[in-house]
Amino acid sequence: MSSVVAAIKARAAEIGFVACGVTDLAPTAHGPDFDRWIARGFGGTMRYLHRQARKRKDPRKIAPEGRSIVIVLDNYYYDDDTHVAPKVARYARGRDYHLVTNDRLEQLAASLRTLGATYTRVFADAGPVPERELAQRAGLGWIGKNCMLIRPGVGSWFFIGSVLTDLELPPDLPFTTDHCGSCRRCLDACPTAAFVPDH
Repeated sequence: MSSVVAAIKARAAEIGFVACGVTDLAPTAHGPDFDRWIARGFGGTMRYLHRQARKRKDPRKIAPEGRSIVIVLDNYYYDDDTHVAPKVARYARGRDYHLVTNDRLEQLAASLRTLGATYTRVFADAGPVPERELAQRAGLGWIGKNCMLIRPGVGSWFFIGSVLTDLELPPDLPFTTDHCGSCRRCLDACPTAAFVPDH
């Protein structure tokens, strides 16, 4: 099965994803933290977080057919034109990133089906998928103090996409090193002091 994973990762790179990893659908390690976060009102008006809580804490509940999840990072960084003041965030410029990343994920899902999958379902920053934790478990980076996934050499300039599949794939080793150390620049730079204690 390692040859299947190698083929999946090669195809992901060919499509243009900057990284690809595989993990299982075990419950997240942060379920109680998520419950406390919701209970304290930090979800604001995003009521879907309440509706999706069970699935976000236990990805096995997303789809009973799922056995593994392929996680990819889709880079959106590009240099700004220094002569024009930015008016919107980089990720929000151009065609809707949900559509762009979703199209690329569908290409990857089609490749999984040629490798034997009979079930695939893609998610591009939508749905009850705990993307950052799954990406960390798939070895793609660490979760920083600002709760963003950070990949060495890339930073956090990417969307996290996923393909849920019925293929039983061997999971990658998780990314276990926290490279933040004593740095807290992201926390101090927040103009609204929106961060509660780091992480």
